[in-house]
Amino acid sequence: MPESLTLSRELRAPIETVYGMWVDASAMKRWFIPEGHEARWIAPPAIDPVIGGAITVKIASQGMEYHVEGVFEELKPYSKLAFRWRWDDSFPITRTADDTLVEIEFRNVAEMTQMTLKHSEFESAVARDAHIRGWNRCFDGIQGLLAENQT
Repeated sequence: MPESLTLSRELRAPIETVYGMWVDASAMKRWFIPEGHEARWIAPPAIDPVIGGAITVKIASQGMEYHVEGVFEELKPYSKLAFRWRWDDSFPITRTADDTLVEIEFRNVAEMTQMTLKHSEFESAVARDAHIRGWNRCFDGIQGLLAENQT
């Protein structure tokens, strides 16, 4: 049975800003690998925010290179993003090209933005748990970048 995860975070920023961080490669470069993390970029991330457009991430960590690609399936500005997410077969957690679905919803809550990420279709609980750690790191990176921009 496929595994899934759901994470949510309330952020003190306008919904347009939070949504924009997911479709702007220069922002993604700063939040996907937050300052002080051991991973580094092999090439800057690329994002083409249209249906069928690609997200390309190439990073190195602990002597290994990792490539992940996404393909946008849904873009509802300031409301929802959905994309297929696929690591290449060198990703040590899955050891196969694991094609999964990421859906992110954005809602105004009081004077904050609630960002909820659902990632589904994992082949194993091990892969799901690794992504829980990774997406929480990304959420921390988004929160940190928002705090930087507010000072």
